[in-house]
Amino acid sequence: MSKSIYPDEVYNFWVGFKGKATDVVLLTADKLHAEKISKLLDSPRIAGEGRGSVSYIGTYKDTKIMITSSSIGTATTAIIVECLAKKGAKAIIRVGMAGSLREDIDVGDILIISGAIRDDGISGKYLDPRFPTIPDFDITESLVLAARMLNVPYKMGVVWTHDAFFLESIEDFNYWSNLGVSCVDMETAGLFAVSQRRSIKSGAILAISEPRLRKKRLGDVRLVEKLEKSIMTEGEVALEAAYLLIKKLKVV
Repeated sequence: MSKSIYPDEVYNFWVGFKGKATDVVLLTADKLHAEKISKLLDSPRIAGEGRGSVSYIGTYKDTKIMITSSSIGTATTAIIVECLAKKGAKAIIRVGMAGSLREDIDVGDILIISGAIRDDGISGKYLDPRFPTIPDFDITESLVLAARMLNVPYKMGVVWTHDAFFLESIEDFNYWSNLGVSCVDMETAGLFAVSQRRSIKSGAILAISEPRLRKKRLGDVRLVEKLEKSIMTEGEVALEAAYLLIKKLKVV
């Protein structure tokens, strides 16, 4: 693998902090979600603010965990994951949102991701086109165990990741839905591709933010309330999963 041409200062610039990341990092696309989930930590504080990114650090069951935002899309996700890997992160759990592709998956539902369709512009730069983007088994198992321990209903599914939000069409939705794909987002395949290339673990848990074909908007107060609750719920599951992962593997 070719050596990076960039000095450490560039990595510091993007994430806004020097030194090491925690062994396990929770990754959100939205700064506000990172802030909200950080409140589930003991003694949370801002570890750094970079270009479009903010990181919080605190403890969960006496274990240090960092929560970092990447901003929207696979390009910025790849940059932040590269920085976290450079700074020593050994596992990254995406805690994000996705739109539903199926009638039986609605706003507020929690999905643990079993694979990501590579319809983005970044994963092909990191992996051979024939290589699948799949999550690490230990992280996925930890997410499932955490959800069960916390009595959180969840579903398993594949996410379609792409970069062109406003080019989504009914034909696209029907095509992927008919193949059994559960949801659509703009980050997960990027995370999986970079982590596979950099030999770190990654996984994803997603809250459904919009129903199939965007039939209802987020302006609906009831949908907003369901989504807000599910974001905190997936944060709880992800933190517990991070703790279980560290405890299971001792050194991730």
